[in-house]
Amino acid sequence: MLVLRPKPHPDQSLSLNNLANIFFTWFNWKGHLEDLDEAVMVHCQALKLHSVMHPDQSTSLSNLANALSTQFEQTGEIEDINEAVVLHYQALKLLPVPNPDWYMSLAKLLSTRFGQTGQIADLDVAITLFHDALGLLFFARDIAKSGFAFHFE
Repeated sequence: MLVLRPKPHPDQSLSLNNLANIFFTWFNWKGHLEDLDEAVMVHCQALKLHSVMHPDQSTSLSNLANALSTQFEQTGEIEDINEAVVLHYQALKLLPVPNPDWYMSLAKLLSTRFGQTGQIADLDVAITLFHDALGLLFFARDIAKSGFAFHFE
């Protein structure tokens, strides 16, 4: 498929992202670290292909952050979780509509990093993010009760 979508093709980043997701799924099924390494590498390639304003940029950032977080869980390399936190922050900034699930994902990453480093600032931010996520969920519930259609992606 990638051969059919050479570098200037507008959908090559989408193809790479899909391939990386397959490697990630394969890792989750088989448990081979090489597949996780491949997922991280291909997610990086996909991310390099689109600009900051690309509509899929936040998803690519989040996918790479998730893969790096999993890599940290497997290897314990602190650089992986540090990069995952940075990427997740960048992804959140690009979302057109706040997503409580993404807030909670970043909060979990920060909580995990706090467990490794003891940096209280990570725990403070994680608590704030959990509160923000709950606020978004309550807001969505209140909107739904009022009869307006509202959906988080």
